Amino acid sequence: MQDKCIVSEQAESGLMQNKYIVFDWDGTLHDTKYLYAEAVRIACDEFALMSSVDYAAITPDGLSQYLGLTPMAMWDDFAPNLEPSVKEKVSVRVGENMIRLIHDGYAKMYEEVPQMLDLLLDKGIKAIILSNCKIAYMEAIKAQFDLDRWFVDFYPSEKYNYASKSKILSDIMKERPGDYIMIGDRLQDVEAGRENGVLTIGCGYGFGNEAELSGADYIISSPMEIFSFLK
Repeated sequence: MQDKCIVSEQAESGLMQNKYIVFDWDGTLHDTKYLYAEAVRIACDEFALMSSVDYAAITPDGLSQYLGLTPMAMWDDFAPNLEPSVKEKVSVRVGENMIRLIHDGYAKMYEEVPQMLDLLLDKGIKAIILSNCKIAYMEAIKAQFDLDRWFVDFYPSEKYNYASKSKILSDIMKERPGDYIMIGDRLQDVEAGRENGVLTIGCGYGFGNEAELSGADYIISSPMEIFSFLK
C-alpha cells in the first residue's frame, strides 16, 4: 500500500501538469440507484416481463448491486432465463428511460461532489470519467450537469465495445502520459487501477461491497475525502 505522502507530494503547490484523476461515475459521483430502479421498472412494464423477473427486487437498494456493471452482465444475472434478444431490447429501453428521466430531473450527484470537483479544478488536477455505460447516457449526464467544466475527457465503455476498464485505462494512459489515480466504487475500478500500476481509491459510500474494495490502496467514506486525501 502506498504511503499518503506520495500523493501529497504529487499535489504540492498546484504543480499539477500531467496529473490525472480517473473517476467512475455511478456510485462514485452520481447516486444512481433511484434513477436506475425507475428506468428498469418502466422497461419491465413495457415489455410485460412480470412472469420473468422478480418485481420485488426492482427497488433502489435491490438493483444497486448491478450499478457499474455492463448492461448485459446485469441482465444475465437479474433475469437469466430471458432470451438474449429480449435482454438486448430491454437493456436498450432501460437506457432510453434513464435518459428521459435524467432530463426530467431524476439524476442526482452526491451532495459534496460539485464542491469537491471545483476544488480539484482550482488545484489544476485534470479529471476524467471512465464508466461502464452507453454513449447516449454519458452525453445526457454531460449535458444535464455541464460536466465539461470539470472534466477533460469522457470514456463510456460502449465506445470501446465494452472492453474492461483495465484495458480502457491502459489506453487512456498511453494517450495522456502522466501520473494517475483511479477512483471508483466497484471491483472493476479497483482492478483497473491495480492492473495499470496506479494508486486506487475505493468509494465506501457507493454500490460495491467491502470485499470488492479490499484491494484498493485507500477507502474513503464521502466524496469530499477525495480532496482532503490529496491535501
